[in-house]
Amino acid sequence: MPNAKSIADLLKHEAQLREKLQDAVGALLLQAKIQGFSKWQSDYISGNDLRL
Repeated sequence: MPNAKSIADLLKHEAQLREKLQDAVGALLLQAKIQGFSKWQSDYISGNDLRL
């Protein structure tokens, strides 16, 4: 579990934050796909942002 200092450090480095978020969300999307959920489409996330 990240603490406040590690989160603040990540916010200073956008590329690292993006990578951490993609890893976390990507894992959740993969689990949903394995469980049979259909591909989710959103105006907020483009297909190039996360790849499964």
